[in-house]
Amino acid sequence: MQRTEGCAATTVRDVLALEQIRAAGPTVACGEQSLDRPVRWVHVSEIPDIARFLAGGEVVLTAGLGIGPTEREQTDYVASLARAGVAALIVEIAGRAFEQLPAAVVRAGRETGLPVISVAREFSFEAVTSELHKRIVNERVDLLEAVEELSHRFSNLVANDGDYPAVVGMLAGTMGVPVVLENAARQVRAYAGGDAWSDDLLSSWDRSEERRVGKE
Repeated sequence: MQRTEGCAATTVRDVLALEQIRAAGPTVACGEQSLDRPVRWVHVSEIPDIARFLAGGEVVLTAGLGIGPTEREQTDYVASLARAGVAALIVEIAGRAFEQLPAAVVRAGRETGLPVISVAREFSFEAVTSELHKRIVNERVDLLEAVEELSHRFSNLVANDGDYPAVVGMLAGTMGVPVVLENAARQVRAYAGGDAWSDDLLSSWDRSEERRVGKE
């Protein structure tokens, strides 16, 4: 079994690719380097203290009514979202609160690393949240099914007297990455799924460990 593509997490970049948002004219004001952050949930909010209700990984959709009119309020708002671990802030710029994204919001987003996206036209918050929540729930179901399948495969392997090289081989095949099993003395007991880079690393595994211990 290879890695299950259906288990790939939705990212901020995926959110921006939604038809409803693309049609509304999104502009990434800052945080381009963080658009691959995984999205755990989506919240619509027009209150200034929404951050205290968040758990991290959310995309916050807002028309800007809770951001505040002053630079201090705007800076504090963005900083609070960043501290809460928000994945991104999407602000609808359609005249309800702002005609353009405030400079203080962009500055605070850049300083905290929070992706801030402005959207030029109104769009259906309900349609976006419904689509994303459906996608996120399906991803979680796919992940649970993949974990259950992996558990069965390991159980069957152990029940049929599979040794640890076989377990390592199955794990490497499942994850699609090289896997190394070492003992308490940091000696390699099994290795599978190697590529040129990992083969080279493995050839100096013991020496690498000696250097690491020497530095400590």
